[in-house]
Amino acid sequence: TGGNNGSPRLTLYLIDFELAQRHPGGAKLTPDQGSAEWSSIRSADGGERLPEDDLEAMGWVLLNGLYGALPWFDWLQSAYKDWDSKWVRRQATKQVQRAKMIVLEEGCGTLPSKKPLKVPE
Repeated sequence: TGGNNGSPRLTLYLIDFELAQRHPGGAKLTPDQGSAEWSSIRSADGGERLPEDDLEAMGWVLLNGLYGALPWFDWLQSAYKDWDSKWVRRQATKQVQRAKMIVLEEGCGTLPSKKPLKVPE
């Protein structure tokens, strides 16, 4: 069906069950498990993932949708070439963790695109 102005209606689906587990009592995960692009800041330290980590991760996905590539995407692209190295994985997740903290502390003005992408009505 069409939107209010006759344009096609868009439906957004967010699906990711990669690390789904029972809560409470989920297994501890290493910091490099999951998608570093969108994982929570706290998850970079390892340990059991909590529901609030999922909410933060969804926030990073939404920022990615609004602003395009986030600052750490290029770093991870380089790191993924040597992702078998535990040292590279650990350094990359810590660098991403620091960058996410900056966005939370200083706001979206720190993102490369100061203006969000145009969202269809």
